[in-house]
This record gives sequence, C-alpha cells and structure tokens, in this order.
Amino acid sequence: RVSSGSSKRRLSVHDDRDVNSSHEPHYKAPEVLAELTSATCVWARAQPTDKVAIVESLAAQGHIAAMTGDGVNDAPALMAADVGVSMGRTGTAVTRNASDLVLLDDDFSTIVSAIHEGRVIYSNMQKYTLAIISVKCGECFSLLAAIGAGVPLPMTPIQQMYNLIITHIAVMATIAFEQGEDYVMKLPPRNTQNDMLMRKNMWIWRWLPHVIFFTL
Repeated sequence: RVSSGSSKRRLSVHDDRDVNSSHEPHYKAPEVLAELTSATCVWARAQPTDKVAIVESLAAQGHIAAMTGDGVNDAPALMAADVGVSMGRTGTAVTRNASDLVLLDDDFSTIVSAIHEGRVIYSNMQKYTLAIISVKCGECFSLLAAIGAGVPLPMTPIQQMYNLIITHIAVMATIAFEQGEDYVMKLPPRNTQNDMLMRKNMWIWRWLPHVIFFTL
C-alpha cells in the first residue's frame, strides 16, 4: 500500500513548505511546475490554490484537465478545469454550482458512462449534420443546374414535400438513436479550442463526393 505519508519524496507547487506551514505565497516557476505536474500522478494535502495551480499547469500543457471535488475549497479548481465534476449526494451546493457535471450517485464509474454517452451524442450529431447538409446541398445544386441549363426541374413541389418527410424524419431519426461505435472510448480527447462539428476531412471525403454524385 502506497500513501502520501509513506512516500519518500515530497513535492510541492510552492518554493518552500514544511510541516508547520500551511500555505506559501510564492509559487514555483511555470516551467518547473509543468515539469512536476507532467511527471506526478498523485497529489496529497493540496491547498485550494495548489489545486488551481495544478489544473492550470496541465491546461497550459495542452491537456484536457478534469477536476473532481465535494467541498467548498474545491470550487475554484472545478471552475478552472475543463470539466468540473462534483458529488451530488455529499457535495456542497457551492461545489455543484461551480461544476459542469454532477454525479447524482457519487460513483466515479458514472463519469465513464457519461463520457461514453456524450461521445455517442457528438458522433450522432456529426452524422446527422453531414447527412442533412449533403442531401440539401445536392438538391440545391441539381435545381440550380437544371435552371441554368433550361431543362425541366428534377423534382416537382409534391416530390419535394415527400423528400422532406423522408430525409428529415424517417432517415434522420435512425441516426439520432444510433448506439455508437465500439471504438468511441478509444478516441483521444478532442481539441476544444478551434473545434468544429464538421472537420476538414469530412467536408472533403464525405460531403463533397455525395454532393457531386447527387447533383449528377
């Protein structure tokens, strides 16, 4: 059994700390702190300001930082993290208000289930957006091509209404309730800084061929 008390090595985000000091006003340099946070897996007896410093250091390194907590002193770190997770039963009201995700059963395994469900929803949104934009852009291009060529329109208004019912309700409803792929939890976290629902490779290899095929 390994605990913080039995550890032979003591690390601190502050410059100096001993048994009698509970907080120091000066932190280590960002480079030194980044080296510590990137190599340390367990932190113990951390002050609220320490937690914020650790979270901000991980975020500065490009990591997606998640923070769990149940007390009032965890609220600043929960707000600083990319994802703040609080306890629904034992957590305080301040902590729940500062978090992004509340565990109603206080079970950490629920976080995995929530991440899986969120990734499935995001994936289905991508599929729906890709499908609807591809179909509608193909329809628009085919109608514009027919008007420009002076030939009869490929669809009558009645056919267009029937097409809307099929493409917007019947087909898209199946995409919305898909269970998700088996590899969805093996994907790395997304870069949320400049993230778009439709990535560049989807526009090139999925949307464009479908529009060209539909138009022709």
